[in-house]
Amino acid sequence: MIDSTNNKKRKKSIVSKGSMGIVFIAIVVLIGFYFYSSGKDESIDDEENVTVVQEVLLRNLDTNYPPSPKEVVRYYCEISQLFYEDISEEDLVNLAKRSRELFDEELLNQQTDEEYLESLREEIAYFKEKGMTISSFALSPSVDVEYSEVNGYSNASLYCIFSLREETSIVVTEELFILREDEDNHWKIYGFTLTKDEE
Repeated sequence: MIDSTNNKKRKKSIVSKGSMGIVFIAIVVLIGFYFYSSGKDESIDDEENVTVVQEVLLRNLDTNYPPSPKEVVRYYCEISQLFYEDISEEDLVNLAKRSRELFDEELLNQQTDEEYLESLREEIAYFKEKGMTISSFALSPSVDVEYSEVNGYSNASLYCIFSLREETSIVVTEELFILREDEDNHWKIYGFTLTKDEE
């Protein structure tokens, strides 16, 4: 009689310990899942919050200026491509300022910041009216960068081909970029001109 009572008590004790263990494990799993999912959501939110525009603007030109004429033009083209996307006015202003940081002093002096921004807005409005965007760009290979000395300055010139999407058609344009090296050995855009426009 005593043995069976002890057995029942022991069984109840084992069952209740087992139940408590299961409940404890379930709580630990739920807490772990909560922290995992909330951490995951935060990382997703962080990634979504860093837009393409912000990625381009995150580059610090004081410490990480593009090291070659080709890289300067590539960075300028990345900025230009974003001008014609669906961006905010604040992003447009920031991108315009950043693009002017790549310009040579002589090119900068041809327009004020506000004049440059206004002409940019007009060009963007024209692109939107035509339903156009810059779908891609391709730079000259490094071997095609031509270097020269003009009036005591080191100059470089290279071509860039832009593919413009206009609704269902593609228009290819080619621009010649001329760059000049400044006192800090940074290559700055001295000028650019359209050389070819093809369907």
